[in-house]
Amino acid sequence: MTETTQQHPLSANDLVLIADDEAFSRFITIELFDLLGKPKIMTARDGTEALAALNGERAAAIRIVVLDFNMPGANGIEVLKEIRSGRLAVPYDTIVMMITSIENLVLVTAAVALDVDVFLTKPTSLATLRGHLIDVLGGERDCAAPEHYAALDMNWLSAKGMAETDFTGAEGITLDDLAEGMVIAGDLLDPFGGLLVAAGTRVTARLLRLLHGLEAAGLKLNGLKAVRSPA
Repeated sequence: MTETTQQHPLSANDLVLIADDEAFSRFITIELFDLLGKPKIMTARDGTEALAALNGERAAAIRIVVLDFNMPGANGIEVLKEIRSGRLAVPYDTIVMMITSIENLVLVTAAVALDVDVFLTKPTSLATLRGHLIDVLGGERDCAAPEHYAALDMNWLSAKGMAETDFTGAEGITLDDLAEGMVIAGDLLDPFGGLLVAAGTRVTARLLRLLHGLEAAGLKLNGLKAVRSPA
């Protein structure tokens, strides 16, 4: 990767959709992307406008979608599920960045299940956004088939793990212990006992990036036991 690409991972040929109902936050995000290669920018003030843009005549050209969690019309999770399920004109495996709030951990868990690519915190620094872009633009896309996402029932997300594999005897694991290619040996839980990642989940580069992003947002994952076996 050249120094120019590292400084400006995007170009004027790229199209980015930024959906956020807060005008100031939307403005800051636009400015940050502009500093990273001056891509074309589309904006949406709520989930309804985001869905319209993602189904519009320019949808197929959108390379990156930035979604706020909490928006009127449709929240970020609802928009993300429509994307991943292949129900819109935008490619189902389009890169999606979610502006993070750890106040609603069920939404965080849903985003992980729907293979969001990046969690962004408010405020996001230029260096952090640049690093995320370099990672996601340079890596392989490992999304499941659209049918997988369409079949996901968001109601299961607060339940216990679903894996049937017996991990009896596995030791506790922290975020720093995780490495790509490992298999989580027990339900990875949030501080309140809600399920973040189910037992049996293979650790990918995307999952590592998401978990580190959650930690950066203030969600303490170190010390959580990853040994809980399904009942």
